[in-house]
Amino acid sequence: MTSDHSGHLVTVVGLGPGAFEHLTVEALEELKRADRIYVRTARHPTVEDIQAHLPHLEVHSFDAVYEVCDSFEEVYAQIVKQLFERAQLEDILYAVPGSPSVDETTVALLVELSKHNHWPVKIVQGLSYVEPVLAAAKLYDSSWTTVVDAFEIDLLASENAVGEVPGKPGRLPWRAPTPAAPLLVSQMHSR
Repeated sequence: MTSDHSGHLVTVVGLGPGAFEHLTVEALEELKRADRIYVRTARHPTVEDIQAHLPHLEVHSFDAVYEVCDSFEEVYAQIVKQLFERAQLEDILYAVPGSPSVDETTVALLVELSKHNHWPVKIVQGLSYVEPVLAAAKLYDSSWTTVVDAFEIDLLASENAVGEVPGKPGRLPWRAPTPAAPLLVSQMHSR
């Protein structure tokens, strides 16, 4: 650890859309080098494959956090808090489904927190769910496809006429999907 930051390196790895062979080479190398990995959820097919292919890797899941928190906002805040606490002690490897850059609230919160606390975060991209869906739908130009996070749709009921949500001052106005474009909705949950 150097003196220009107060925490250890947090490496965030994208696990891809659900098959071990969809891991990027860089993500697989990070996993091979690690002794321990923290996963947002073990309820992802790649996690089981990782345990089979890399039996030396100790896997810690945040699934229990989902059971004790009342909202996804609380879940994500608690996961980031625990990661931040762990990063005060050692370098950590945190893995998320798909790509860390697509619909991963914990990653956005983690990166923001790292800026304010001066500790490094390395992002190792993964294949998101978007690419396999586009391929299955035979859509090769995604520029006219709309991707919407279901969690954001849920906020619509709270928005005022200009797209502001009370209590969420930093939130940008929601972009309504174009009715004539294909719509891909992510983050569908049972609660």
